[in-house]
Amino acid sequence: MSLIAQTTLGYHADEKGDDEGEHFSISPGYMWNLLNEPNSNYEKKKRRARAEKEKLLAAKHSKKVCPAMNLHAISLGTKTNNESSNTVATSNDNEAADAKVSPCLQQISKLVDARLERSARNCYMSSVQFNREGRLVLAAGSDGNVRLSQINSENSNATRIQTVSLPNCEIRQAAFMPNGSEVIAVDSTKFIYSYDLMNNALSKAGPFPKWEDRRLCKFEVSPDSSTVALIGNNRGYILLISPKTKEKVGVLRMDDDSQARSVSYTDCGNQLLGTDHSGRVYLWDLRTGRCVNKTMACMYGAPLCTSLDGSLFAVASSDGFVNIYDRSEFASGGIEPVRVIDGFPICTSVEQVKFNHAAQLLAMISRGGAHMLKLVHLPSCTVSSGTWPKTDLKSRFPCSMDFSPCSGLMAVGTFCGKALLCAVQDGSSSEAGMKT
Repeated sequence: MSLIAQTTLGYHADEKGDDEGEHFSISPGYMWNLLNEPNSNYEKKKRRARAEKEKLLAAKHSKKVCPAMNLHAISLGTKTNNESSNTVATSNDNEAADAKVSPCLQQISKLVDARLERSARNCYMSSVQFNREGRLVLAAGSDGNVRLSQINSENSNATRIQTVSLPNCEIRQAAFMPNGSEVIAVDSTKFIYSYDLMNNALSKAGPFPKWEDRRLCKFEVSPDSSTVALIGNNRGYILLISPKTKEKVGVLRMDDDSQARSVSYTDCGNQLLGTDHSGRVYLWDLRTGRCVNKTMACMYGAPLCTSLDGSLFAVASSDGFVNIYDRSEFASGGIEPVRVIDGFPICTSVEQVKFNHAAQLLAMISRGGAHMLKLVHLPSCTVSSGTWPKTDLKSRFPCSMDFSPCSGLMAVGTFCGKALLCAVQDGSSSEAGMKT
C-alpha cells in the first residue's frame, strides 16, 4: 500500500492550474518511523517508566500470595512450607479467615462514625490529627479554617473549643507541634502559618531565601521539634527550617529529574526519609547531611510514613501496592521490602498510609472508588475485606486520617467536607454530633 502525502492547504493534486498537479510519494516505512519516533526526552522517559512498571508488577505478582487457609497459621507463629519472608497481603481473604486471624479487623469494618466536624460547602478536609495526649483533635479544611476539638474520654464525644481562620487560604496541610502548644499550616503559597494556642497568636513566616518563587504544599515536623521539613514545587529540593525562629537551616537535594513527593522523620529525628514522584526512596543522615541509601521502591506516587518507634516505614504507589521496609536494614544498604501489601485493585493509586501507635495496623487511603479506606493487620498479614464506611454517601471518599495515641480512636477527613471520629476498640454504635 502506497502513501500519498498531502499538498499545501487549498491545493489538491488532481487540480490543474498553470502548472500540472504534483504528486509527492513517501515510502510507508518512513511514515511509520516518523509516527512512532519519540519527539522528546519526555516521551522516552514515559516509555521507559511504563516498561519498568510492567516489569515491577510482574515481579510482585510472581511472589507468593498468602491464601486464606495459611493466615491462621501465620497468626499463631507457625510457618508453612510455601511461606516466604516477603509476604504479600491481599484483600481477597474471606470473612472466616479474618475472624480467625484478626478479630480487630472484623470490629474495624463495623466502625460507627461520630460527626467530628462539618466544613463549608465545596470544601474537603485536608488534614486531621490528634495531639500527643489524645485530648485534642485538629481538622483543617480547604476553606481556610483550622478547627480544634476536645475529646471526652468517657464517651469519646468531640466538642469544638476553637476555630482558627486563615484568610484567603486553601489549607493543604496542618499539624500540631510535638509539644502540643502550636499548630502550623501551609496553603500552596510561599508562606507557612503558625498559631500559638497558649497566647492565641497567629503569625506568618516566609518567603525563604532562594525559595521566593516556590509554593509550599507539604511538611513534616521532627519528633524532637528540632526541624521542619518542607517540600513544594521546586523539583527535588527539601527545605529545613527551625520551628522556633522559622528560618532556613538547611536544604536536602534529590536527583536532578526528581520532584519531592513526601517526607518523614525517623530515628528520633536524626534521619529523614523522602520519596519523589517516580518512586525512589532517599534516606538522609541529618547529622552529616549525607544521603545514606537510595532505591526505587515503587512506580509513581510514593506517599510515605514511618512507625512511631522508627523501626518500619511504608511506601505506597500508584499501582495499588504498599511496600513495608525495615529501617535499620535500609540504612545498612538493603533495598528489599519485608512485606508487600496488595490491598487495592491493580493500578489504583494509594494516596496516604499511616501506622497506628504499635505498628500493628496500617491504614491506607486510595482514590480508586467510593470505598477507599482499608486497614491491614500486619502481624497476620490480613487486609480488611469489608468496605468503609458503611454509612451515607456523603460520609465516604476519605482523604486524610490519623490514629489516636493509643489507637482507641481514628479521625477521618473526607472530600465531602466532613471529619469523622470513629471508635476502633469496639463496634459500638455510640455517635456524637457537633454543631457547626
